[in-house]
Amino acid sequence: MITGRGLRTVCALALFSSLGVAQAQSFTETFGSTTTRQPSLYVPQFTAAGAVSFYRFANPAGTPQEKLVDDGTYTVINPSQVIPTGGGQWWANNATGPAANLRDHTGNNGAVLVVNAGNVANALYRRVVSLEGGKTYTFSVWRYIVAGPTDLSLELREPNDSAGLAQSPNFTTTGATGAGQWTRLAWSFTTDACSTRQYAVSLRNNSPVVSGNDLFFDDISVQEEAGAQALVAPCSTTSVPTVNATDDSGSTTPGQPVVINVLTNDASSSPATAALGKPSQAAVSAQNGVVVFNADGSVTYTPNAGFTGNDSFTYAVCTVASQSNPTPVCSSATVSISVAAPPVVAPSPAAIPTLSEWGLIFMSGLLALFGIASTRRRH
Repeated sequence: MITGRGLRTVCALALFSSLGVAQAQSFTETFGSTTTRQPSLYVPQFTAAGAVSFYRFANPAGTPQEKLVDDGTYTVINPSQVIPTGGGQWWANNATGPAANLRDHTGNNGAVLVVNAGNVANALYRRVVSLEGGKTYTFSVWRYIVAGPTDLSLELREPNDSAGLAQSPNFTTTGATGAGQWTRLAWSFTTDACSTRQYAVSLRNNSPVVSGNDLFFDDISVQEEAGAQALVAPCSTTSVPTVNATDDSGSTTPGQPVVINVLTNDASSSPATAALGKPSQAAVSAQNGVVVFNADGSVTYTPNAGFTGNDSFTYAVCTVASQSNPTPVCSSATVSISVAAPPVVAPSPAAIPTLSEWGLIFMSGLLALFGIASTRRRH
């Protein structure tokens, strides 16, 4: 069980490590599993080019537009729960069937990225990856149309979002075409022959309409391909700070919580311009206890009743998005917990009474008197 901000990133990563420039990286974003509305770090709020309109979190306690998941808002949630949590009735229709029947791409009752794209023509999802030069990659996303029309594209951008490097053809639908079904959108590109560098991959809405454009997205990924060369994208020339999360450990006794300050040994390469945010649950959850991510950045682990042994979980820490670093960069680490019963202390042996110095003198006197009395009887 994860509480607090444990589902903030809502993703299971094939590789979720610090985004340095030395190692190529692939990822698959599944959006995890949640029945309550959650925000995502990868729905951008800032751009290096200046103030640009992006998508707002559909806060169930926010404005009427946010409560309905109306134009220009988004959330991460199990799709069957969009309407039960206050979403507008348009989130289910003749093409999609009852809201209770809506499922994620794999049908395993997971969460998806829900976007009412509306007339906000901008990035729906953006994250930084490190890619090796001269390699071919496929950027893909599964799309579910609740209501059209739709017009999407996949982009490769400078990691600081200052410029675009390459873009897919537009994926366009009209009317109810494609509604009510999951469709994979994919685009392959080849990085130019340069060293391993950072890039931003971006899913973009190009359809500024207020009627329709209601979408689910799932299983967003970038994977290296062994096939022939595709469209060659120029090398990026900018970079963003990196994050290094370091493993932690803690110990406790059965049933007793332990607080771990996981951020103490984590660092951003540029803390002044890319400060670390609070930790959140990553791909691996604790199997034998409850993890709570606290408001002060610490983590509390409480073992399940009766459990002793070793447990572990992973957490993610990301930079806080800002004008100078608009795309969060993340790293993950493992927390290992030892739950052991306190040692059994053997009882002390019963104390043997001892005599004080005066007691010894008294006993010696008594023995002497007994000796004298015994001698007299013999005479």
